[in-house]
Amino acid sequence: MGFIKSFYLFLVFPIFYPNTVASSELNPKEIYINYRCVKCHSMKVENIEPLEEEIIKGKKIVDHSGVGLKYSNEWIKRWLLKQEEKDGKKHKIKFKGTEEELETLSKWLAEKKAEISEQELKDWYSEIINRIRNSK
Repeated sequence: MGFIKSFYLFLVFPIFYPNTVASSELNPKEIYINYRCVKCHSMKVENIEPLEEEIIKGKKIVDHSGVGLKYSNEWIKRWLLKQEEKDGKKHKIKFKGTEEELETLSKWLAEKKAEISEQELKDWYSEIINRIRNSK
């Protein structure tokens, strides 16, 4: 009877108590969105739009499609931890995620090397704003 009970627990236990997500399974796009990077940023190459209320307000949105052209994984990590300055300023918000999430996010951002013109971004933001306004 002990074997059957043990076997049953072996089969059922993982259903009720799933394993935590391993760092190799972390989704950088979800991290980017869930930690609200989209409050101030977008990423056209990943079709990640900024928050509607921010773009409607006319807030300056910085697109990260080409962030890896200028910055390394390590620099991005330090920047997100407010340990690095850019033009004499630090990042507005210190990253509050885990070390694994920070590593996943910074590596992913450093891989983004698309060259998108200001006009292309302006047109994309205009499309987003028009879609938002037309849906209300």
